[in-house]
Amino acid sequence: MKYILDPADFTDWQELHKLLIECFAYMDELINPPSSLHQMTTDNLRKKAKKEILLVVYDDETLIACAFFDIQKEQIYIGKVAVAQDRRGQGIANKIFKIADNLAHENNKGWLQLKTRIELVDNHKAFERIGFITTAQNSHAGYTRPTYITMRKKLI
Repeated sequence: MKYILDPADFTDWQELHKLLIECFAYMDELINPPSSLHQMTTDNLRKKAKKEILLVVYDDETLIACAFFDIQKEQIYIGKVAVAQDRRGQGIANKIFKIADNLAHENNKGWLQLKTRIELVDNHKAFERIGFITTAQNSHAGYTRPTYITMRKKLI
């Protein structure tokens, strides 16, 4: 497997979009409001990769996973982590988070941060197993109940 951080020559935006849509599809029945991914286009992904750091993971020529890392003042924000359904359970997500750890250390950041929907309890547990703790519950605009949580991991 190849893990490529900030690939300068990346052009497979359609395949990246397809991967994200497929990986996030299960959430459609669980979360409210709907995922912002439904409004995201390949052009949006291209623009996101210019502002943030894209990580792509390939097995041979097949795109099997991705994540975006946003270097912020005190932390690295991790978003749009996706691993193809048939590749889950192989340690790919753990490797993605280790890459985020390394990126944070290289940039002198003390935290990793992510957001996950309130309904996705299995995701909360998975993130807790790798050291994240819930630091806030928040609401999307127009909602009076919490719709997502912020989780952080302190780096040593």
